[in-house]
Amino acid sequence: MEAYDKCLSRMGKYEADRRSSSLKYVSPILYSKEGRRSIPESTIKHIASLNSLDVELHKYAQKIFEQRQQRLLSSRKKASNNFFS
Repeated sequence: MEAYDKCLSRMGKYEADRRSSSLKYVSPILYSKEGRRSIPESTIKHIASLNSLDVELHKYAQKIFEQRQQRLLSSRKKASNNFFS
């Protein structure tokens, strides 16, 4: 758990730094059909690859959440059973 928290902390800092630095190079894009057509294919592929990483991370976070939720429910059930025994 400690390793996970450390990793999460590092990842948050890394992502914040990456986001700040990448926004320096973004030029405004009009969200019209013409504007969308002007987006380079390499940019679209890069966004898609990052999106797939986000989806993978989200699935992993859901799995961890479900595990923690099950542990919590299990421990509550045990405490309840002990209380009424």
